[in-house]
Amino acid sequence: MEDRENLTEEDFLRNYDSSKYKKPSVTVDNIIFCINNFGDRDTKSNETKSEDTKNLGDRGTKTVEYFNYGMEVLLIRRGNYPDKGKWAFPGGFIEMDENLEESALRELREETFIEGLEFQQLQAFGDVGRDKRDRIITIAYLALIKDKKEAKVGDDAKEASWFKVECRKTPINNAEEYILDIYLRNNEIEICPKVKVISKKGYILENKSYEIIDKSDIAGDHAKLLSVAIEKVKEIERLKSYEDR
Repeated sequence: MEDRENLTEEDFLRNYDSSKYKKPSVTVDNIIFCINNFGDRDTKSNETKSEDTKNLGDRGTKTVEYFNYGMEVLLIRRGNYPDKGKWAFPGGFIEMDENLEESALRELREETFIEGLEFQQLQAFGDVGRDKRDRIITIAYLALIKDKKEAKVGDDAKEASWFKVECRKTPINNAEEYILDIYLRNNEIEICPKVKVISKKGYILENKSYEIIDKSDIAGDHAKLLSVAIEKVKEIERLKSYEDR
């Protein structure tokens, strides 16, 4: 029997067998917003049911929030499986000798030739089954820039494009549940993912869960990543408005 009392840390590490434990793969994804007019937001009552809201059901008159910050998001169209031909955030697998931030910058450079951005870690996404290939956890990074960078196609990306972003928030049953309708448009394409959000407030902290209702032409769970990022921008805008008072 192993004498654990007399085992040094050097002995432990020398004999450690990492193959005994299954490991998930880890990726990074880069969410980059170019924001030209921060804080341009309109809130109004939804009196009529338009063509693109009829599938939300008859909920009567609701307060619907429209968000438009003059914002654009950078997406790449995948050239390989999974979700070949779908739009996604620039990203990929980390290397064993890289920090997460280094991986994020490298993947962005390899897929779009964009460099020199300042990122903030947004959130980890690790739902079981979120990726068709394997157990994969992704770390999403968020960058907010004022001047749009030219994106060129590289690595396994088939196309890269900036999309204008608009968002509509429609309550479902109460203030804690709502639908985010996201509209992404460039000169040729319109992508309209739909995500259900459930907010649970604790004593101080708030926890939100996101369920993709319609991916539209977005790869994997990136509609969820996009929703979390948009909500983060809204939170930043509220804090900025408070500080400017």
